[in-house]
Amino acid sequence: MFNKKKVITSVVLIGITLVVFVFVIPLPEKMLCLEPVKVPSQGKASQAKAAVYVPIADKESGFAISYIHSVNKGLVTDFYSITQENNLIIKTSRFYSYGAGMPEPADQPGQVFVETEEYLEMQNINRQMPFLLMAVGVIANHKVYIPERNSTLDLAEWFIPQTRLKISYKSLTFFKYILNTKRKVLNG
Repeated sequence: MFNKKKVITSVVLIGITLVVFVFVIPLPEKMLCLEPVKVPSQGKASQAKAAVYVPIADKESGFAISYIHSVNKGLVTDFYSITQENNLIIKTSRFYSYGAGMPEPADQPGQVFVETEEYLEMQNINRQMPFLLMAVGVIANHKVYIPERNSTLDLAEWFIPQTRLKISYKSLTFFKYILNTKRKVLNG
């Protein structure tokens, strides 16, 4: 016959193991995370219900964010890589017309200003951050490009304009991964 005490103990241990696996232990694959953030004045996530997660293995090629600049109305593309500590680092900013609000060649020591026939580029920016906060623009037409997947996310298709996003690179728990399947992980 069954030993009732042993069966209950086994069921409890299996339950605890499942809870730890689902809610605590992160998945081994790290992802670029685009998550709506709470707006203090509203007290709720900013006009969006789910996040977007993109697996990125090639930290050096990282990702790029392109948008229409609010002042000079030209296209800007910022190129990011990911450090060993999983911080984001802006390496280069490329723009196609020069004007108000655009970086000056002598803004920061060590930066290199490159001018080609197609674009202007500020290189060696090397500004490191644990995450990037931004709002999905109404007119900015924000896009995130993932070179290793050769895929582009049009943020207006995934989030309502004015949604505030926190962009970071991290592991997710299985629960968080499953919770956001409404948005699905972009597989390229």
